Amino acid sequence: MQTVLWVTGAILTLIPWLIGYKRRCKNMVLIDVLSFFFSWTIIGWIVAML
Repeated sequence: MQTVLWVTGAILTLIPWLIGYKRRCKNMVLIDVLSFFFSWTIIGWIVAML
C-alpha cells in the first residue's frame, strides 16, 4: 500500500514537467526545479503547472 502511494506521488510530481516537455517550453529548468522542490505543497505544484 505504501509503495502505491509513493509511485502515485512521484507521477503527480512529474506532471508539470511532462506538460512542459510536450509543449517544448523554454523554461524547462525552472519548471523542473519548481516541480522537484515545491511539489510537496499544493501551492508549489499549482505554480509549477502555471
